[in-house]
Amino acid sequence: MVYDLIVIASAPAKIILFGEHFIFFGKPAIVPVIDKRTYSHVELRKDKRIYIKSVDLEISEFFEKEKFEAEKGSTKEAA
Repeated sequence: MVYDLIVIASAPAKIILFGEHFIFFGKPAIVPVIDKRTYSHVELRKDKRIYIKSVDLEISEFFEKEKFEAEKGSTKEAA
């Protein structure tokens, strides 16, 4: 399979200590980052599927023609 586009992104994890809903009202919140990161690897595919895989949860699933299918694990586990 040949990919036309690959994008990899990373973001730090955060903990909302105080004020989770305050930001909706323009008020401050205490939100420090922690020493964990989440990664996203996106590839443009020829088969038009959207794959979602969690290495830590050992779950992989995909969307194809508006249908969601589990390859390993179950959709309930993914929720």
